[in-house]
Amino acid sequence: MAAATAVVAPAGVDSGVIVKELKSRFAAIVTNGQGEMKGKIFRIAHIGLFDYMDTIAIIGALEQVASAKLNLPGFAFGKALAAAQQVYAERSGLTATAKAPEAELVKA
Repeated sequence: MAAATAVVAPAGVDSGVIVKELKSRFAAIVTNGQGEMKGKIFRIAHIGLFDYMDTIAIIGALEQVASAKLNLPGFAFGKALAAAQQVYAERSGLTATAKAPEAELVKA
């Protein structure tokens, strides 16, 4: 099993911004890329027990960071969480009768 998952930052976004926000706001165990990958990817650590709830939590935290700091076109709260839950339902053998609805953009 892998001890970390590498995630490519969105185009034009320094992954260091994501790492800083995840660490400071959520105490997430994440790190920037190294060498030529610094600023391009970030890594989420998952040594030991890392389950469905941990996955949902980090995805929710990423959505918060995306909303607050990244100014991504087309971003909407809940889309990543809904997609993760749909995949979990499909892969765990749960019968999903309908696909998760598209999330509406939450306005502050």
